Amino acid sequence: MSRWLHRMRVILRSLISFRREDDELHEEFQYHFDRLIDAGREAGLTPEEARRAAGRAMGPIEASKEECRDVRPTRLIRDLVADLRYAGRAFRRTLVSRPSPRSSWRSASGPTRRSSASSMP
Repeated sequence: MSRWLHRMRVILRSLISFRREDDELHEEFQYHFDRLIDAGREAGLTPEEARRAAGRAMGPIEASKEECRDVRPTRLIRDLVADLRYAGRAFRRTLVSRPSPRSSWRSASGPTRRSSASSMP
């Protein structure tokens, strides 16, 4: 039971303070990057060479961060909320730009009876 409560607490914390978690993730990646640079410097590389070697060793950092975010239990909830927001914006746009049903009915039905009756000899 306490494990379940702990998991719920982590999920709620993630939903409420996701920016802080992203900052922590950035700090962790930066820590590992700095340790790789230090290891390169100890191996006799210049600072620039050590930085390049650390970058090659870590690979694409932003892609790795995104993989870490995908593993989080709150990713599904945040994606759902973002999708609902997008759907709401799209729905509002269609309501504003859509012609009224009455005007589209008249243009699709052709001439009215009065106009066609008056044109007959």
